[in-house]
Amino acid sequence: MSWRKPERIESVKLLQFLPPLFRSIDVKKLHPQASVWMNRAIKRGQIKRIIKGYYVNSLKCEMAQKWPELEEVACYVRSPSYVSKEWALNFHGVLGQFPYTCTLITLATSVGRRNEIILEDYRLEYAKIKGELFSGSSSGATIISPHRKRHCWT
Repeated sequence: MSWRKPERIESVKLLQFLPPLFRSIDVKKLHPQASVWMNRAIKRGQIKRIIKGYYVNSLKCEMAQKWPELEEVACYVRSPSYVSKEWALNFHGVLGQFPYTCTLITLATSVGRRNEIILEDYRLEYAKIKGELFSGSSSGATIISPHRKRHCWT
Protein backbone atom coordinates (compact mmCIF):
# COMPACT_ATOMS: atom_id res chain seq x y z
CA MET A 1 0.00 0.00 0.00
CA SER A 2 1.46 3.33 -1.06
CA TRP A 3 1.40 6.43 1.11
CA ARG A 4 -0.55 9.53 -0.06
CA LYS A 5 -0.85 13.03 1.27
CA PRO A 6 -4.03 13.41 3.37
CA GLU A 7 -4.98 16.57 1.42
CA ARG A 8 -5.01 14.61 -1.86
CA ILE A 9 -7.31 11.91 -0.46
CA GLU A 10 -9.60 14.57 0.98
CA SER A 11 -9.71 16.32 -2.41
CA VAL A 12 -10.67 13.17 -4.28
CA LYS A 13 -13.39 12.34 -1.75
CA LEU A 14 -14.74 15.88 -1.94
CA LEU A 15 -14.71 15.82 -5.76
CA GLN A 16 -16.56 12.50 -5.78
CA PHE A 17 -19.22 14.05 -3.55
CA LEU A 18 -19.67 17.23 -5.64
CA PRO A 19 -21.91 17.18 -8.75
CA PRO A 20 -20.49 17.85 -12.26
CA LEU A 21 -21.57 21.52 -12.00
CA PHE A 22 -21.21 23.24 -8.64
CA ARG A 23 -20.85 26.62 -6.98
CA SER A 24 -18.17 27.82 -4.57
CA ILE A 25 -20.84 28.13 -1.89
CA ASP A 26 -21.36 24.33 -2.15
CA VAL A 27 -17.68 23.74 -1.36
CA LYS A 28 -17.76 26.25 1.52
CA LYS A 29 -20.37 24.05 3.19
CA LEU A 30 -18.05 21.03 2.97
CA HIS A 31 -14.50 22.37 3.39
CA PRO A 32 -13.14 24.81 6.01
CA GLN A 33 -10.68 26.42 3.54
CA ALA A 34 -12.79 26.31 0.40
CA SER A 35 -11.04 29.07 -1.59
CA VAL A 36 -7.58 27.58 -0.98
CA TRP A 37 -8.85 24.10 -1.88
CA MET A 38 -10.52 25.36 -5.09
CA ASN A 39 -7.40 27.25 -6.23
CA ARG A 40 -5.29 24.13 -5.73
CA ALA A 41 -7.86 21.94 -7.48
CA ILE A 42 -7.86 24.34 -10.45
CA LYS A 43 -4.06 24.18 -10.66
CA ARG A 44 -4.21 20.36 -10.57
CA GLY A 45 -6.86 20.34 -13.31
CA GLN A 46 -9.47 18.69 -11.07
CA ILE A 47 -11.97 21.52 -11.51
CA LYS A 48 -12.43 24.26 -14.12
CA ARG A 49 -13.77 27.74 -13.45
CA ILE A 50 -16.71 28.74 -15.65
CA ILE A 51 -17.07 32.20 -14.13
CA LYS A 52 -16.43 33.49 -10.63
CA GLY A 53 -18.22 31.21 -8.20
CA TYR A 54 -19.25 28.53 -10.75
CA TYR A 55 -17.18 25.44 -11.55
CA VAL A 56 -17.09 22.17 -13.50
CA ASN A 57 -15.94 19.06 -11.63
CA SER A 58 -13.41 17.80 -14.22
CA LEU A 59 -12.52 14.71 -12.22
CA LYS A 60 -16.14 13.54 -12.01
CA CYS A 61 -16.80 14.34 -15.68
CA GLU A 62 -13.71 12.41 -16.80
CA MET A 63 -14.65 9.42 -14.65
CA ALA A 64 -18.18 9.37 -16.09
CA GLN A 65 -16.86 10.30 -19.57
CA LYS A 66 -19.72 12.79 -19.81
CA TRP A 67 -19.16 16.53 -19.84
CA PRO A 68 -22.05 18.97 -19.38
CA GLU A 69 -23.43 20.45 -22.58
CA LEU A 70 -23.03 24.18 -23.22
CA GLU A 71 -26.78 24.70 -22.77
CA GLU A 72 -26.70 22.96 -19.39
CA VAL A 73 -23.80 25.12 -18.20
CA ALA A 74 -25.49 28.29 -19.48
CA CYS A 75 -28.76 27.54 -17.68
CA TYR A 76 -26.89 26.59 -14.49
CA VAL A 77 -24.88 29.82 -14.34
CA ARG A 78 -27.95 32.06 -14.49
CA SER A 79 -31.02 30.29 -13.19
CA PRO A 80 -33.87 30.26 -14.04
CA SER A 81 -33.21 30.59 -17.75
CA TYR A 82 -33.81 28.85 -21.05
CA VAL A 83 -32.11 28.75 -24.44
CA SER A 84 -33.82 30.80 -27.13
CA LYS A 85 -33.41 32.40 -30.57
CA GLU A 86 -30.85 31.12 -33.11
CA TRP A 87 -29.30 28.51 -30.80
CA ALA A 88 -32.70 26.90 -30.14
CA LEU A 89 -33.64 27.04 -33.83
CA ASN A 90 -30.38 25.29 -34.72
CA PHE A 91 -30.92 22.69 -31.97
CA HIS A 92 -34.35 21.84 -33.42
CA GLY A 93 -32.99 21.68 -37.00
CA VAL A 94 -34.83 24.78 -38.24
CA LEU A 95 -31.69 26.88 -38.78
CA GLY A 96 -29.02 25.53 -41.12
CA GLN A 97 -26.13 27.59 -39.79
CA PHE A 98 -24.42 27.01 -36.46
CA PRO A 99 -24.49 30.12 -34.25
CA TYR A 100 -21.61 31.13 -31.98
CA THR A 101 -23.84 33.12 -29.63
CA CYS A 102 -26.16 31.21 -27.34
CA THR A 103 -29.02 33.51 -26.33
CA LEU A 104 -30.76 32.73 -23.05
CA ILE A 105 -33.92 34.22 -21.60
CA THR A 106 -33.85 34.76 -17.84
CA LEU A 107 -35.70 36.38 -14.97
CA ALA A 108 -32.39 37.39 -13.38
CA THR A 109 -31.13 40.92 -13.83
CA SER A 110 -28.73 41.04 -16.74
CA VAL A 111 -27.29 44.49 -17.23
CA GLY A 112 -23.92 45.51 -18.67
CA ARG A 113 -21.05 43.02 -18.71
CA ARG A 114 -23.00 40.57 -16.53
CA ASN A 115 -25.25 39.66 -19.45
CA GLU A 116 -22.42 38.16 -21.53
CA ILE A 117 -20.11 35.24 -20.76
CA ILE A 118 -17.40 33.93 -23.06
CA LEU A 119 -17.09 30.15 -22.67
CA GLU A 120 -14.43 28.50 -24.82
CA ASP A 121 -15.32 29.53 -28.40
CA TYR A 122 -18.91 30.54 -27.63
CA ARG A 123 -20.65 33.60 -26.27
CA LEU A 124 -23.53 33.25 -23.83
CA GLU A 125 -25.86 36.22 -23.92
CA TYR A 126 -28.62 36.65 -21.33
CA ALA A 127 -31.74 38.75 -21.82
CA LYS A 128 -34.25 39.54 -19.08
CA ILE A 129 -37.94 38.97 -19.70
CA LYS A 130 -41.09 39.72 -17.69
CA GLY A 131 -42.21 36.95 -15.35
CA GLU A 132 -45.56 36.41 -17.07
CA LEU A 133 -43.79 35.81 -20.41
CA PHE A 134 -41.18 33.43 -18.98
CA SER A 135 -41.75 29.82 -20.03
CA GLY A 136 -38.59 28.13 -18.78
CA SER A 137 -37.78 25.74 -16.00
CA SER A 138 -35.97 26.42 -12.76
CA SER A 139 -33.88 23.26 -13.07
CA GLY A 140 -31.76 21.81 -15.86
CA ALA A 141 -31.24 23.02 -19.40
CA THR A 142 -34.41 24.03 -21.22
CA ILE A 143 -34.41 24.74 -24.93
CA ILE A 144 -37.47 26.55 -26.22
CA SER A 145 -39.61 24.86 -28.87
CA PRO A 146 -39.74 26.45 -32.34
CA HIS A 147 -43.55 26.49 -31.98
CA ARG A 148 -43.57 29.11 -29.17
CA LYS A 149 -45.19 32.51 -29.51
CA ARG A 150 -43.39 35.24 -31.41
CA HIS A 151 -42.34 37.22 -28.27
CA CYS A 152 -39.89 34.43 -27.38
CA TRP A 153 -37.97 34.88 -30.65
CA THR A 154 -37.63 38.64 -30.77
